[in-house]
Amino acid sequence: MIVTLLSDLGTTDATVAACKAQLLDRVPPARIVDISHRVPNHEVSRAAYLLGSAFRSFPVGSLHIVAVGTLAGKGPHRLIYLQSQGHHFIAPDNGILPALFPGDGHPQVLLCREYERTPSFMQWISDAASVCWLIADGGELDYPSYIPSTHPDLLVAQRNAIGIACKPLCSDRYENIVLNLREDKFTEMVTGKSFSIRTFRGGNITEVSRHYNDVERGKPLCRFNSSGYLEIAVNHGSALELFGIDPTDPSALAYHTVRISLQ
Repeated sequence: MIVTLLSDLGTTDATVAACKAQLLDRVPPARIVDISHRVPNHEVSRAAYLLGSAFRSFPVGSLHIVAVGTLAGKGPHRLIYLQSQGHHFIAPDNGILPALFPGDGHPQVLLCREYERTPSFMQWISDAASVCWLIADGGELDYPSYIPSTHPDLLVAQRNAIGIACKPLCSDRYENIVLNLREDKFTEMVTGKSFSIRTFRGGNITEVSRHYNDVERGKPLCRFNSSGYLEIAVNHGSALELFGIDPTDPSALAYHTVRISLQ
């Protein structure tokens, strides 16, 4: 059974290795694959985007454990489970799963644990491993149905009187900026209108490109990435630099809004 891990634990200490040891001990058939452990602390929007971009590449029946913002806040803390599109998901109840499948209704969400006191992180992982073993062993998940919490920072791009207000979800290693606007929503909002994205340092973007080389070297563009999200890039350049965003500050994106003007 393939088990993926996505976390904000980083890679500078032994915590990720301890998590894997716990899973391998409790779920011997597990084949563990890392999605990322460099999600900025508690950034559930980034986690939802990364997981949504990755999980469909794995075989149906795979199980995905999300450990981002696991014990953040005062609680109560919960461990929840969702089955969708043939995949299994285990996560904290902090809005990640609703963001992953917006409008899905979540008929398969189950409440696996609700902690009276804040548990240790390794206790949370141990409980996740127990659920993982039940699934791997073909056992029935006899947990109550649950309506998961939502997260206010995971809202989709908003249409307003003058255009669309978008929030950056993340930047990639090429320093492109991914916005919280999917292609279907963009088409719905923009059809029949012209649009313009002001970049401050590189002029305005007024059309959707298919490839980076559709514009001259050093010029900005927007395109839909392989996950279906609108992405701002610069051909052989940095979109972060274009918007004056410090690439060394992992939280810098959270304070920016990208506006798409419509006419």
